[in-house]
Amino acid sequence: MQTMKHHCLLPAIAIIATVAATTSVHAQTPALIPYQGRVQTGNPLEDFTGTGHFMFALEDQSPNLQRQATAQALRFGGLGQPPTLFLTSIQVTNGGAGYTSAPTVTISLPQTPGGVRATATATINSGGVTAINIVNAGTGYTADPTVTISAPPPTPPTIVWNNNGAGPGNPFNPVSLQVDKGLYSILLGDTSASVHMAAIPPAALTASDLRLRVWFRKGTDPNPLQPLTPDQRLAPNGYLAGFPTMQGSELRWAGQTPYIDFSSSRTADFDARLIYQPQGDALVVEAANFGIGTTDVSRAKLVVGGFLDSKAHPNPTYGFLGNGGAVANSAAVVNSNSIYGEWTIWAGGFIIASSDERIKNIQGRSNSATDLKSLLSIEVTDYHYKDTITKGAAPQKKVIAQQVEKVFPMAVSRQTDVVPDIFKKAPVKDGWISLKTDLKKGDRVRLTDDKTMAVHEVLEVKDDKFRTDFKPEGADVFVYGREVNDFRTVDYDAIAMLNVSATQELARKLDAKDAEVVALQKENAALKAELAAQASKDKAQDDQLAALSALLEKQSAAATTVTAGVSTVPAKR
Repeated sequence: MQTMKHHCLLPAIAIIATVAATTSVHAQTPALIPYQGRVQTGNPLEDFTGTGHFMFALEDQSPNLQRQATAQALRFGGLGQPPTLFLTSIQVTNGGAGYTSAPTVTISLPQTPGGVRATATATINSGGVTAINIVNAGTGYTADPTVTISAPPPTPPTIVWNNNGAGPGNPFNPVSLQVDKGLYSILLGDTSASVHMAAIPPAALTASDLRLRVWFRKGTDPNPLQPLTPDQRLAPNGYLAGFPTMQGSELRWAGQTPYIDFSSSRTADFDARLIYQPQGDALVVEAANFGIGTTDVSRAKLVVGGFLDSKAHPNPTYGFLGNGGAVANSAAVVNSNSIYGEWTIWAGGFIIASSDERIKNIQGRSNSATDLKSLLSIEVTDYHYKDTITKGAAPQKKVIAQQVEKVFPMAVSRQTDVVPDIFKKAPVKDGWISLKTDLKKGDRVRLTDDKTMAVHEVLEVKDDKFRTDFKPEGADVFVYGREVNDFRTVDYDAIAMLNVSATQELARKLDAKDAEVVALQKENAALKAELAAQASKDKAQDDQLAALSALLEKQSAAATTVTAGVSTVPAKR
């Protein structure tokens, strides 16, 4: 029989998993389990390449999660010199797991000659020891005796699924897979992959200790398939678990919360809980708080400790806007970044920022008039992204960092990032990329092929090509652009606060205008009243004049009538 060895390989992304303290059944349990393994054959062992025949089964080894219970006895004083002691209680310190019947409790012998050994019995519930009941308290103990609880009995595992879907038994029809340098992969439960692949029922994934057993046979080997060892541990509900070969990490505990320490060089074997969503190829943290760079995970589901400083802004002379205008600050602004996202960060609620006055040296209220002037100098620009592949072609309406930097520099900082200033596909051979650029030796440029993307240093430059250490699988490479150390980022919160201050200035001006308008309205009302009074006087005068005119007319008419009735006689000469 040839020697065979089996390895479990997990995706690199799995190392970001959190560790869960509890498990539970989820309605969204996936029916597919992505699995990648490695098989070695021969003596000495070598990676196998060729067609391999595999069978798969899921075993419920939950009954095998035995853990021996422990307990501690408490003694009480008696009579005599030295006093002979007897037991008053036995406290369970660890209930253990896997007990199907009450275990035997053994108590060590008393130290005093003629003493009587104490005896006790155990009570179990849900597979664990819950209490120790003293039957005989014993005598003659001069020190706390040792209490030993017998181990739980072993129970064979149960097969809950196999690739033939034949119930609790082992599979009998293999699935054929291509193995390349020992590596193979399969989507367990994918019925479209083979006629001998059965779907995985959700109930099969509810065990707290789920193991995958694999059988293997070379394509031309007439012998029966042989089990590969060891069985690979999975976790319930489609979780991935038990990274047995995770290098450079260690499982640690902070109080009752487990976390992963990547600073260690040791290999860890632990129960990580991840939900796999095949629709989006996502690994979702579930049922635990997760700390990166910190063991204090009391404030959120994900707590990131530590930071990476961005590059300081080259102008060290700007600072806050105080009542007297711009006040110089001798320290350049440095962003301490804990989280960076290549894409959008989505908050279902809202984002909060620390702003307690007790963490600040308050310099004074901002000059709102100066802030308004600064805000009016910021240009809102219409643009499209050059990298339409990753950022899309939708029109944008935001600010430009370089322009903001000129008028409101405290809102702009500089980082190291890559800009799409080349953005062309080019042929590559022996590290030489045939593309005319203005790159120089020592520059760093982002390159990508169909599988990988990374930033590489330019080692050599000629007129129409440049060389890096990038070794793509194909004959072409996409040159995204160069890495720069003055990539601008904008603090939109700072601009928002500038807008708040400027809005307050506008409100102050509006209040002043409103007060001025009210004063003008009062003055206008007074003028109107004065004009109304004058109009009333004018009307009275007009009425008097009209009456006088009417009287004069009447008198004039009467005089005319008298004159018309008088006869005159001419005088004789």
